[in-house]
Amino acid sequence: MSNVDKFLVTSTWTCPVGVSHVFAECYGGGGAGGAGNAGVEGGGGGAGGYAKKNVAVTPGTTYTVTVGAAGVGGATDGGNGGDSWFSTSGTVKGVGGHGGQWQVTGAAGGTGGTGNIGDTTTNGANGTNGSGSGGAGGVGTNGIGSGGNGAAGSTGNNGSVGQVVLTYGEGKMFF
Repeated sequence: MSNVDKFLVTSTWTCPVGVSHVFAECYGGGGAGGAGNAGVEGGGGGAGGYAKKNVAVTPGTTYTVTVGAAGVGGATDGGNGGDSWFSTSGTVKGVGGHGGQWQVTGAAGGTGGTGNIGDTTTNGANGTNGSGSGGAGGVGTNGIGSGGNGAAGSTGNNGSVGQVVLTYGEGKMFF
């Protein structure tokens, strides 16, 4: 039987007795959409990247679990999403998406999270360029870490918060 712990906020995790490996999945936070002004639309935010890795752990040891913040929309360019990682940022990491551009005709969408670290990685989708009612945010892996939508004549929407998922079982290794 396996255990699954999901983290939506930065925290710590203490490895239980009998567990030697954990399957860590990290989703970066989504970038916010860019703001618009006077009918000029903002670009959509980029989605957070994804990484998964089988990590050796030591029972009784406490590990850091960092969850990437959502990019925050405002009156200018959308904010970038934060990176999510387990243990250290060099162990396994999903990189946050970039915010969309503001107040330019055809404002550029933010790029999705790239440079992820893990055994398997997926870059976040790019946000679309502003057009008409604003750009659409990129879609994160499994709907997590999605970028915010750009806006026409208003503040860009926030991106989505990242996530870290740990799967483990006594005496089991997950791949």
